[in-house]
Amino acid sequence: MTNVNKVRYPLGMHNTYWPIASADATIVQRAKESIVHPFMVPLIEALQLKRPHWEFEATGMGNRGVGEHAHNVLHSSFDIFDNGDQIGRIDREYYRDANTYAAGNHRINAKRQVGMRKKSKHLKVIVSEILKEFYPLTVDELATEKYKQAFAAMQQATYKDRRAHLNNVDLIRDSMLTYLTTDNRWAEFEAAQDKPSVMQAKAAYNTLADNARVASEIVTASHTVVIERTRDIVTKRCDEAAQSTSLDALSDHMKTSLALLKMTDIGTIIEGAGVRTADDTFYILDKKEA
Repeated sequence: MTNVNKVRYPLGMHNTYWPIASADATIVQRAKESIVHPFMVPLIEALQLKRPHWEFEATGMGNRGVGEHAHNVLHSSFDIFDNGDQIGRIDREYYRDANTYAAGNHRINAKRQVGMRKKSKHLKVIVSEILKEFYPLTVDELATEKYKQAFAAMQQATYKDRRAHLNNVDLIRDSMLTYLTTDNRWAEFEAAQDKPSVMQAKAAYNTLADNARVASEIVTASHTVVIERTRDIVTKRCDEAAQSTSLDALSDHMKTSLALLKMTDIGTIIEGAGVRTADDTFYILDKKEA
């Protein structure tokens, strides 16, 4: 799925785009001049007749055209998405002295003995191969893969808070205990509590401790991974089977948590809600019983 922060510029054909994240005037102008390379137009048209919901997102910067296309930027490499899932890529290659269609994904690549992608000069051949091999993961396959990625990302997001607190404790433990247990300094320590520097240190420590507590709770709490797609939402709770559902069917707690996490950057921890682990994936804590 395209990064949510990118703008998708249409390329003059149904469901064809070039996604860009830069607001640089040169890049924006290049996007406005971008079209599908003429060699790729028949392939995309043939695929759209059979799969009108597929989306084609150009990769790379494209190339400046010549002749009648001198004022255009031509794109000939496309990732194909179905319901937000990338299912393969198509390209134009110069192969054996001629423009050639190329297509690849994990299924085609696994079957190839020579080279990684299927190549053909013949439109019907490449269209048949793409229609046979390009299809999304099942809901269960998608959820299993995303769940693994989300759990790893959550662990990474919470590690720094848990580690920072432990490092802070390690730094102060020995000197603090030595000080407090020498010459009965408890009264002196208590009297120092109102000093600005002590208050600042105390507040910093409490912040670290709170962050570590929240991080630890997220690591151990029951949770649901929510994956946003174009036409549905996939949920997977702990070890349960994945489900395809809709936003309206989610519980109020899930909707609220999802709304909060969608306003955050990837890796930001929200107490009681969870962590956004990818553009389209959210690690949401189950609601605590009152």
